[in-house]
Amino acid sequence: MSGISHCESVKLANMAWLCAVFIVVLHVLSLGTAANLGGFVFAQLFGVGFCPIAVPFFFLASGWMLGRHVDEEGWWPRELKKRVRTILLPFAVLSVIGFIGSNGAVILSRVMHGQGLEGVFTVPGVLADFGLNPFDFPGHNVMWF
Repeated sequence: MSGISHCESVKLANMAWLCAVFIVVLHVLSLGTAANLGGFVFAQLFGVGFCPIAVPFFFLASGWMLGRHVDEEGWWPRELKKRVRTILLPFAVLSVIGFIGSNGAVILSRVMHGQGLEGVFTVPGVLADFGLNPFDFPGHNVMWF
């Protein structure tokens, strides 16, 4: 496999940055309805026009990057280790930080208001905090922020 040229790398990085902005715009546009014609045109142009390309770009780019390694010997374990290090480990760290932060705030609030701590740690709540409750939406609250 040949490496990615500097030009390709810059193009991918720029497109990834632009698509990350598009995803933020999509989420902001989903917060409400436009109050005037300008807002409506902006919402249609970006919310329906440009921004929906963002998520498919990330899927295609990651598939393209993985596909470049298929002909290499031992690519699967190496790429799996890389994903564990760059995706799973930060996910776990953010989950623990989010769990401590959100439950710490709830516990502090209950103590300050003289309430008990019953019901703070429920099985569905703990599962949802770590993104493991399939019946909770969104699947992992911390990763949405």
